[in-house]
Amino acid sequence: MKILSEKRYDTRTPLHQSVSFELSTMESGTLKNIVQQGLGVDLSPGGMGMLTQYPLKGGEVVKIFFPLTEGETKLPVLTEVMWSTYCVGEFRAGLRFLA
Repeated sequence: MKILSEKRYDTRTPLHQSVSFELSTMESGTLKNIVQQGLGVDLSPGGMGMLTQYPLKGGEVVKIFFPLTEGETKLPVLTEVMWSTYCVGEFRAGLRFLA
């Protein structure tokens, strides 16, 4: 079995940053827009790790909103969920930044 860090192309930097995110999903034949909160736990040039109460699924496209230092402006960044796993009451997900 491969260790998760062996799959990474870039070194991750620890992060402790609250972020909001949104995604669209089909539920019971209806398109739903989901808006949730998460905690960024690590960051690299290619992606980030995040903890959330929402069960993200591999392949989903998620728009992350990073707070900027000035005012209430948030920077939107598109990501793809590469993996997600349940971990002690929440989910940990690996997200890849999309160009």
